[in-house]
Amino acid sequence: MRLTQISLVGLTLLLAACGNSNSDQPGAGENGEEVMAQFSSSCIGDVFVSGIVSREFSNTSWNEPFVPNDAAHVRMELTTFLFDGPSTVLAERDFAFSGLPFEYAICGDAATIESLRIGVLAVSVDIYNHEGVEPRVGDLVNEYLNTIDGPTSDLNILVTGLEHCDASNAGGFCTRNE
Repeated sequence: MRLTQISLVGLTLLLAACGNSNSDQPGAGENGEEVMAQFSSSCIGDVFVSGIVSREFSNTSWNEPFVPNDAAHVRMELTTFLFDGPSTVLAERDFAFSGLPFEYAICGDAATIESLRIGVLAVSVDIYNHEGVEPRVGDLVNEYLNTIDGPTSDLNILVTGLEHCDASNAGGFCTRNE
């Protein structure tokens, strides 16, 4: 579990999540390119991050099909942090999930972000198939540090299935919550 100090003081943010495309799961059916273009033209600020979230399968992850239910949702954060030190959430978004892959976007005022920045900027994505954000077996989490230096339009984020810590293939991130 990661601990974060939420600090949104004076931060003007616009956040958007776009529908999926080319997915084997049911999706929102929105035209991602149109939504992204509309969002980027209305973005306030100089730090605009967008890309695609897709699933990675590995021998140390839960690899069953992820079938989203009505409570499925995505939690996305733009943070700044020091390695082995404090972190600050600069922007967060929680929205309904319907399938992978999907396009995302997040932006904020560059001056405010730089004034709160304490080290690295990173984007994280977790997908929960239930209400709340307590990780459970089968949720999809990103296990990589997705760092950025500034505006980025092609940050592709991989999520993997969260396995039980007692599973024979447990490795990386895991949970005891079922």
